[in-house]
Amino acid sequence: MLRAFAPRFLDGYVNANRLKPRGIAAKKTVLNVHLVPHLGDKALDQIATEDVQRLKSALEHRAAKPVNNILTALSVLLRTAVEWDVIARVPCAIKLLQTSKSNASFYCRSASARRLSDGRQFCFTQCRSADTAP
Repeated sequence: MLRAFAPRFLDGYVNANRLKPRGIAAKKTVLNVHLVPHLGDKALDQIATEDVQRLKSALEHRAAKPVNNILTALSVLLRTAVEWDVIARVPCAIKLLQTSKSNASFYCRSASARRLSDGRQFCFTQCRSADTAP
């Protein structure tokens, strides 16, 4: 059962691999708030792809990134169970949600140079192509 394996996973994987305190807290939260309530009564080798899809449906109100963090934690837990010979293979497919690509801000050389020289924070407008040339 996932519920029974969760403490072993936390101790033997999360703590043993010396994750940062924030990472440990995140794994505990994912397990206690999402995975154990939804899949806790399932045997590890009985977690089906349909169960994963139901978990995704239950998390439909959440953004894609946090859902993917939950799915990744489940994947790591199951792969760890395989490594420790608890189960023979990962019993399901876990497909992450597609996330939107963010628009990263890049500054042209002249804007970056102005920012470095006077130290003030201000918004930059789009630079002309002549400003970005090498």
